[in-house]
Amino acid sequence: MSVLLWVSCSACLHNCSYFHSSGSTFLARHSSSFSRYHCFDSTCRLVPHPQLNPCNRTLLHILCRYQYLYSDGSTISGFFSKDMTTLNTNSGKEAKLENLSFGCGFQILGPSVSGDNFNGAHGVMGLGRGPISFTSQLGRHFGNKFSYCLMDYTLSPPPTSYLIIGRGDHSNTISRNPKMSFTPLLITPLSPTFYYIGIKSVKVNNIKLQIDPSLWSINELGETRLKLPRLSFELEGGLAFELPPGNYYIETKKAIKCLAMQPVGNKMGFLVIGNLMQQGFLFGFDRDKSRLSFSHHGCALP
Repeated sequence: MSVLLWVSCSACLHNCSYFHSSGSTFLARHSSSFSRYHCFDSTCRLVPHPQLNPCNRTLLHILCRYQYLYSDGSTISGFFSKDMTTLNTNSGKEAKLENLSFGCGFQILGPSVSGDNFNGAHGVMGLGRGPISFTSQLGRHFGNKFSYCLMDYTLSPPPTSYLIIGRGDHSNTISRNPKMSFTPLLITPLSPTFYYIGIKSVKVNNIKLQIDPSLWSINELGETRLKLPRLSFELEGGLAFELPPGNYYIETKKAIKCLAMQPVGNKMGFLVIGNLMQQGFLFGFDRDKSRLSFSHHGCALP
């Protein structure tokens, strides 16, 4: 999961509807509580900086620029900023969060962020372990847990997916749900902001593939050595993460289905269980107890 929370930004002040459709861009100059970090701010050290425009911390009024790179080569550049944010809570009341840190993106390039992959989205809600992610910032106020359920995108009309952050009735329901399975969350030094789980074996049609278990282990660099179809995973704790065919096959044309897998480059070094493979499952991330819960039941909106 990505760490950086960012939105598409504009410095427009007047007649902005002429240049931007409603809700497509954050108009930073229209917010009285918006401000940008400076290079001397310690928070500025938490974001990667452009190589051609590094942060000069000896000058007080140099703004904190960032450049965030995704694995497919997409890049987001802009100013690291903060603003007051209003959130909805399960109690029905609004909660105001001061100084939510986020990337104010002015240059957005690459297939992930400017192509069809994000389906017209104008930002990314970073859910990783890093201190500037959306879940980490909210977790310090509402509890270090979050859960989500991605519904089947092929249905029409598409059902509503959801994300819940913090402790509360829904979080307690997850921990007490007898249909939930739990497996440990692992941490590796190579990419400590990602969520890792331990895989013990893989099954196809309930037949275990004859693969050396050491190939699934994560070494000290956070790397795995094998990339195979993700059909049924035996996880740490003796659990099985069994997937319905619709989670790893997509219909490209009528009566033609393709295995929905994308090669991972050697530089990335680890496998990714993507959103298609996750759809239809309820996932709960308990970062205090360092464990992941999942269930193929309970995806109804809370």
